[in-house]
Amino acid sequence: MAEGLKERERMQSRNDEKLERFKIDPPRFIVYIDGYNFYAAINHSEPRDLFRLGWCNFEKLSSKLVSLAFDLQGATSPQVVVKYFTSRVSHKANTASAGEETRQSLWLEALKAETGIVPILGMHKARPDGKRKEKWTDVNIAITMTQDVANRPSGMILISGDHDFEPVVEKVAASQIPVIVFCPHGHKIYAPPVGKECGRRIRTSYLTQEILKDCRLSAEKLWDEYLDLKIKSSTLKGARSPYQGCREFDEEQRKNRVRL
Repeated sequence: MAEGLKERERMQSRNDEKLERFKIDPPRFIVYIDGYNFYAAINHSEPRDLFRLGWCNFEKLSSKLVSLAFDLQGATSPQVVVKYFTSRVSHKANTASAGEETRQSLWLEALKAETGIVPILGMHKARPDGKRKEKWTDVNIAITMTQDVANRPSGMILISGDHDFEPVVEKVAASQIPVIVFCPHGHKIYAPPVGKECGRRIRTSYLTQEILKDCRLSAEKLWDEYLDLKIKSSTLKGARSPYQGCREFDEEQRKNRVRL
């Protein structure tokens, strides 16, 4: 009888070795970034370390936000898809200030080289007063989020402080997909109306400077070119650029790293 039991155990062991295991996909999240809304939050000369936070590796940032916003229940490598929305500026179309077109190209080049992210583009339209109006970005984000519901991601993150996204966020949440909105610090926080049936699947928070500090792109030479263009374009004759403080902050940080 004992021999029969041992034989069954050996057969069971062989069966376990041959058993084809089910392949379980890791949790999958999609992050949507409203590029100009993000830029508006960091495009300030004070505090002097703020503007440099825009030199952001959105891949790193998105993974960090997913880990902050969702209970991954032990999953160590969730899939994170990043969708970045912006619009190209152009001197020819009279929608770019001095040096801005070159600066934007440097930024997009560095972002693509390090992360592979290619922006989903809207457009700019020149206005009679010399300013510009960004078009299609909000629509592109709303359409993309709505379409992505069919792919049933584990959750979505939206980086924007624009209240126009309330309807699409509520629509996604009503489809049983949790949505977290990170509002860039400096904007009034996004706040869907209280009491909506889908409200329990919506969370809001600030995209703080502390979160952004560890998410910079590594292309420091391109960053130096980018910042130099910003300083040059913001320097009035005989005056100091307000963004010179950002350059000085960078230099102090590099000296401190050398000492260490």
